[in-house]
Amino acid sequence: MPTPYETPIGSWTRPTTFFWAATGATFGLANVWQFPYLAGQHGGGLFILLYLACLLLVTLPLMVTESAMGRYARHGLVLAMDGFVRSARRSRAWMWTGRLGVLAAFLVLSFTAVFGAIALAYVFYGAMGRFIGAGEAEAAGILSALVSDSRDYRVFMGWHGFFLLLVVWVSMQGVVDGVERAVRVVAPAMMLILLALCGLAAWSGDFRSASDFMLDFRPADVTLDSLRAALFHAFFTLGLGMGVWTLFGAYTPADTRLKRSVLAVVLMDTLIAIGAGLAIYSLAPDGHSMEGERGFGLLFLSLPVALADLPGSQFLV
Repeated sequence: MPTPYETPIGSWTRPTTFFWAATGATFGLANVWQFPYLAGQHGGGLFILLYLACLLLVTLPLMVTESAMGRYARHGLVLAMDGFVRSARRSRAWMWTGRLGVLAAFLVLSFTAVFGAIALAYVFYGAMGRFIGAGEAEAAGILSALVSDSRDYRVFMGWHGFFLLLVVWVSMQGVVDGVERAVRVVAPAMMLILLALCGLAAWSGDFRSASDFMLDFRPADVTLDSLRAALFHAFFTLGLGMGVWTLFGAYTPADTRLKRSVLAVVLMDTLIAIGAGLAIYSLAPDGHSMEGERGFGLLFLSLPVALADLPGSQFLV
């Protein structure tokens, strides 16, 4: 076995930080703009069961393995692989598995930063009431002006820089004062917002129709493509292969129950995805269905329009 690296990176002060960090990392765009659509199109509750099977049988063991590698090596994926390769006296070509993981994380950050910039701008647009009374055509005009208009595009680049600045600033504070403090605030806050949206959906939305669409068992809709979609989404939403779980493991205290924590993250990620779908489809405006929508248009066009006319929409959009 490789000799563990001793580095000054430190570790999280609480065992539960692994759960909050991993939950915050997995609660992303895929839960909002992809999973609800996939569940609705591939059998509802049956797709959710199929997805859970893919998580538990395929991705969960990989997550535990990657996290355990990081906790043992106390380094990121590249240097962790270096230690294992040296100890096992294997070809240095195995180092490319770590390097490609870092490259994949960089590519994901390149488009995540764009979405993050738009989301930051929408926080202020929603607070100013720009979406109140707007239809999808008006929402498309607002989005188009933000990302393509010559004047507003400079504003968008400002949001883009602000988003990256926040990421860099948190990282520079270190493991405990930066990353740990941020995830222990941001991750619970995201869950509270989702719970509030689900409560609002049950109170003023068409919660029954959304439940039927998301949770009813429809065997006729389950095909081989459903299995492919479930497996792909299981890998995509959990960020496997990018070294993220290796870093989480590297920061994790030795007394953290890793397997239990990873299982809790997997189950919480699934509950969050289901809750997001119920909220989205319940809050669709009268006469309009979002059941066939997903992706960029759902997140930045249909959803702001659906939320804009609700009570307190300035805080929701």
